[in-house]
Amino acid sequence: MLSDKVRELRKYDDHLSLTQLSQQVLTRQDQFYNFYVKGALFNLCLDVRLRELSGGTQGTQQLTQTLLHRYGAHRPFADAQFFDELTQLTYPEMRAFFRDYLEHGQPLPLAANLGKVGLTLDAASGTVALAANPTPAQLALRQAWIGQ
Repeated sequence: MLSDKVRELRKYDDHLSLTQLSQQVLTRQDQFYNFYVKGALFNLCLDVRLRELSGGTQGTQQLTQTLLHRYGAHRPFADAQFFDELTQLTYPEMRAFFRDYLEHGQPLPLAANLGKVGLTLDAASGTVALAANPTPAQLALRQAWIGQ
């Protein structure tokens, strides 16, 4: 399924940020599904990065719970400050991550993030596979990430 998403992303403009995609949903119908594919892969990268920074103890599920407690169903967040708030809730290093991949539309660092959990990405085919000889650190992060 992961390889399918990587290959699907190739059909779309990978330089559009998720912020741009959400703002242009009505005018960029050709990129509509890009938001969902890129969003899923962004979330993968976000989860791996958060787990890396936290030593495996925090990921997107914990961040989502924190946001739910902070905002709830009836308290909206201010769009202009949201990425700064996310950074305050996580790690200072995350601000550049949000800027690069949510705001500026740099291509997602899929190979690097998959490598952190002992997976490889074949750039030519878009295939994701288990690394032949993952390090103990990669295996530990993979365990924290997906429990395997």
